[in-house]
Amino acid sequence: MPDDGLTSSALRPSLPAWAEMSPERVEHVRRVAELAAHWAEAMGVPDSERNRWLRAVWLHDALRDAAPATLAEWASATAGPAELKHGPASAARAKAEGETDRGVLDAVRYHSVGLPEWDMVGRVLYCADYLEPGRPFDQEHRAELASEFPRRTRHVLREIARTRLLHVIASDWPLMELMRASAAPAAAPKTTASRAVGELAWPIPDGRETAVVEVLNGTSQSGLARTATRLLRSHGIDVTAYGNADSVARTTLLVRRGDERRARLVARALGVGEIREQPDSSRRLDVTVILGQDFRPELPLHP
Repeated sequence: MPDDGLTSSALRPSLPAWAEMSPERVEHVRRVAELAAHWAEAMGVPDSERNRWLRAVWLHDALRDAAPATLAEWASATAGPAELKHGPASAARAKAEGETDRGVLDAVRYHSVGLPEWDMVGRVLYCADYLEPGRPFDQEHRAELASEFPRRTRHVLREIARTRLLHVIASDWPLMELMRASAAPAAAPKTTASRAVGELAWPIPDGRETAVVEVLNGTSQSGLARTATRLLRSHGIDVTAYGNADSVARTTLLVRRGDERRARLVARALGVGEIREQPDSSRRLDVTVILGQDFRPELPLHP
C-alpha cells in the first residue's frame, strides 16, 4: 500500500449509508481508495477528478455482501452469477440516491467486466480494484503494475484486462451481453482462450502513433459521443472522456497541445472535422472533439 500519509479525510467520499458490506470488504475498499488517491496525487489530477475516482471506489462494492433478494431488486436485468450482480446493483442504487455522473455510474456498474466507453474513472477503478495490495495472489507482479500505472496507464490497463478476461473464461462464467456485443463477428467459432481474449479485450491503443482526446456531443442525437468513442478507439486513439457540448453544425477538433498532427489522425478516423488551435494544457489532452451535425457514422457499432 502506498505510504503517502493519506488520512481518512483525504479519502472522502466514504461508504454510502445503504451499503451492505462485511468488515473485510470495507477494508478492501479502503485499500482501493488509498491506491486510487495515491495515483491521483502522482498524476497531478485536479481535486474534482480525484473526487470522481473516489466516489466510484466507495460505491463499487457497496452491495457486494447484500442478500440475493436485494441484488435481484436492484439488478433484475443482469444475467450471470451473483458475483457479477453487485456492480449493476450498486450503480442502480447510487443513481436512485442521486448520483448523476455517468462516468462514475458506468465505472461502478461494469467494474467486474469492463466497458469500452469508460473514461478515466472506470479505468482507475478497474485497475485499483485488481491491484490493491491486500489481495493474496501474484503480489510482486501486481505491485509492479501498481507502481507503473501513473506513467503507463494504457499498458497496465491492457495487462489487467487480459488477465481478468482469461480468468472469466477459465471460470466458465457466462459473458455479459456487453462483452458478447463487443466481440467482433466471426465466421467460425473460436476455440482457444487467447483468441477469445483478443476479441473481447477493449480496443486500447497499441504502439502506433496515437492521440489523447475527449469527445463531446454537440448535437441533439443521443449517444453520438459514445459511438464516436468506439470508432476512435477502433483506430487506436485514446479517448479518456466523453460528454455533451453546446450545439454546433460542423465537427470541430480543438488542438489542446502540440501541433495539428494528432488532430489530423482524429479527423481521418472520424471522416470529418475542422481543426482549430485552442491550447489548454490543463486538460492533459491532445485534442477536444466536438461532434457536429456533419458527423454521420456508418459503422455497425452496438449502442
